[in-house]
Amino acid sequence: MCPRVAENEVATSRWVASVIGNFIRSNPNGKTKLFKNELQDKFAVKVNSQTIYRAKKIVLETLKSHHVEAYAKLRKYGIQYGKFGGVLLSVIALDGDNCIIPIAICICESENSESWIWFLRQLWDSLRWDDSRRICFISDR
Repeated sequence: MCPRVAENEVATSRWVASVIGNFIRSNPNGKTKLFKNELQDKFAVKVNSQTIYRAKKIVLETLKSHHVEAYAKLRKYGIQYGKFGGVLLSVIALDGDNCIIPIAICICESENSESWIWFLRQLWDSLRWDDSRRICFISDR
């Protein structure tokens, strides 16, 4: 027996973005058909390509706005750094679009082992990193 699939004109692009947003974020370059299939498989709902296109646009614009907000905060902290002196420690990552995003920043009195150990412990705790996962660090030193 096949699962029931309903043509759903009531399913809005905002609803689609909310239910498969994580899937869209993890596949930002995915085609409309990929997202239509995901929606149909998980929720047995069929929508037109335009609804999927709009949902993808909503998710990716939200993602970009989070990046803009994060960079604005980074600039604010950079101003504080210049005002009070010290050293700015930072952790960055690449997102799904290969754009650099800030993960964590810290203003320390000086760059030394004690500051880095404290900063990395705070990062480790806040990310709830599992001991079995590996992390690659690249330094400019």
